[in-house]
Amino acid sequence: MVKIKDEYKKFIIIIASDIFYISLTAFIFFSLIELARHRFVASYLNLNALLMLVVITGVITVVSRPTE
Repeated sequence: MVKIKDEYKKFIIIIASDIFYISLTAFIFFSLIELARHRFVASYLNLNALLMLVVITGVITVVSRPTE
């Protein structure tokens, strides 16, 4: 039973890490587009919500990193 919980925990950590890297890349890309053309991205997507996703998944990724 403990082994199954550890596998789920590792799976969730891997998913959170992948979401972090993808959302960080998207946030940087969309921010650069927004700087080039004002309200081009912001009229369709809330960048603050994307930033919150980056922060939350980033914290999960950093906190769950195994200590060496």
